[in-house]
Amino acid sequence: MMFLSEMEPSYPPMDIYETKEHLIIELEVPGIEKENVKITCIEDKIVIEGEKREKFNAPKIKFIRMERYNGPFKRTVKLPFQPEEKSIKGTLKNGILKIIINKKVKNIEVEEE
Repeated sequence: MMFLSEMEPSYPPMDIYETKEHLIIELEVPGIEKENVKITCIEDKIVIEGEKREKFNAPKIKFIRMERYNGPFKRTVKLPFQPEEKSIKGTLKNGILKIIINKKVKNIEVEEE
């Protein structure tokens, strides 16, 4: 079971699901370049930071309505285990940031005395 902070912002929208071998985090980040995304593993937390920059910087533009978020974001996911950093992979395709974390499963062998 994962625990997310009650005070955590909800942008960008995020889905978290698992398979037998992986825990997967997907975020909707349309318009964000991979250079503007940072994924960090701190103990049992995955921190996703980034920034969506305004595409209109011209001073002559006056917005009538602006619903699409621009600016920095930060999401933190507390995991039910502490992953090895090398077991985490991030990809960005078609506006979806996908973070795949291999679950570390240890098989403990029982020996006779």
